[in-house]
Amino acid sequence: MFRAAAPSVVAGFVRHDPYVRNGLVTRWTIRPWVVVIGGV
Repeated sequence: MFRAAAPSVVAGFVRHDPYVRNGLVTRWTIRPWVVVIGGV
Protein backbone atom coordinates (compact mmCIF):
# COMPACT_ATOMS: atom_id res chain seq x y z
CA MET A 1 0.00 0.00 0.00
CA PHE A 2 1.10 3.53 -0.74
CA ARG A 3 -0.05 6.93 0.35
CA ALA A 4 0.68 9.27 -2.55
CA ALA A 5 -0.57 12.53 -4.00
CA ALA A 6 -1.37 10.92 -7.36
CA PRO A 7 -1.52 7.48 -8.96
CA SER A 8 1.38 8.49 -11.22
CA VAL A 9 3.70 8.45 -8.19
CA VAL A 10 2.86 4.81 -7.54
CA ALA A 11 3.12 3.95 -11.26
CA GLY A 12 6.61 5.43 -11.34
CA PHE A 13 7.64 3.27 -8.40
CA VAL A 14 6.20 0.15 -10.00
CA ARG A 15 7.92 0.79 -13.34
CA HIS A 16 11.28 0.83 -11.53
CA ASP A 17 10.60 -2.26 -9.43
CA PRO A 18 13.10 -5.03 -10.29
CA TYR A 19 10.38 -7.68 -10.46
CA VAL A 20 8.46 -5.64 -13.03
CA ARG A 21 11.58 -4.63 -14.99
CA ASN A 22 12.75 -8.24 -15.28
CA GLY A 23 9.36 -9.61 -16.32
CA LEU A 24 8.56 -11.54 -13.14
CA VAL A 25 5.50 -9.37 -12.55
CA THR A 26 3.64 -8.99 -15.83
CA ARG A 27 0.41 -7.33 -14.65
CA TRP A 28 -0.34 -4.84 -11.93
CA THR A 29 -3.18 -2.48 -11.03
CA ILE A 30 -3.35 0.76 -9.08
CA ARG A 31 -6.61 1.32 -7.29
CA PRO A 32 -7.70 3.42 -4.33
CA TRP A 33 -7.88 1.82 -0.93
CA VAL A 34 -11.19 2.35 0.83
CA VAL A 35 -11.13 2.30 4.64
CA VAL A 36 -14.42 0.82 5.86
CA ILE A 37 -13.69 0.47 9.58
CA GLY A 38 -11.68 2.89 11.70
CA GLY A 39 -9.89 6.06 10.74
CA VAL A 40 -7.20 6.83 8.27
